[in-house]
Amino acid sequence: MSTVGIILLLMNTWLFTYGNKCITQPGKCRFSRLHGDINRDQKSRLSALGMSLTTPKVLPTIDPGSLVHITMSSEVSVNLDEFATDKITLDSIIAELLQPNPQFWIDRAKKQVNLATYRLTFRPLFVNDKYQLPLTQPSHWHIVLHENPKYHHAIGGHRLVSVRYTWSTHILSDYESPGISEPQLGNIGGQWVEPFILPADPYNIIQRTGYACMDECKILIIMLILADSLREHLHHKHLPHISLINSLYQYRPL
Repeated sequence: MSTVGIILLLMNTWLFTYGNKCITQPGKCRFSRLHGDINRDQKSRLSALGMSLTTPKVLPTIDPGSLVHITMSSEVSVNLDEFATDKITLDSIIAELLQPNPQFWIDRAKKQVNLATYRLTFRPLFVNDKYQLPLTQPSHWHIVLHENPKYHHAIGGHRLVSVRYTWSTHILSDYESPGISEPQLGNIGGQWVEPFILPADPYNIIQRTGYACMDECKILIIMLILADSLREHLHHKHLPHISLINSLYQYRPL
């Protein structure tokens, strides 16, 4: 092969691998596709919640520490698709789930909130110029249920029994760290909205989606694109062909 041919091959390889953001930075690529530019859209997100983007700068002479309040509103469910299909049994299961059982739903809500830990811990891999915003331990979480359980088909046509709730916690820190993790939290009264799409039923995610919920190593992704023959040598042979969100919507039990 001529030198020119080798250079062209290398250029094409770079364009399809390192030159492709969705290959070299898959987390950021997926995040931007789902949520757009959250830095650009932050003002409108805050306005929709009645909050302000601008806060006064306060420079303390000594480090007084800081207290960061975090809150989220969501809906957690039990997906009934895997349960019995005969009406009598299914109605019995639904009736049981509709009974008041706050602790059952609080535990389920904690499971859903915990799914946000991965992205908040590895936040720099998903959003530019951002750093970790780790959550507190579940023992420091406060969850308020806003309604009795209800039965519906509102999410992707799945049969669900669900409850709406609000989760909140506080992070105790030094004065500077919140502003390092998120610049909008650098001032007292600073506010930031971080969008999430969480599964309504937080259990059996892998069973329902296969490896769509797994992040592949950059190097392995590049190797897969350049040489399909390497697939048989990988630990995960069943690689995802659709996104996690689509796989949850399309999932139906056998």
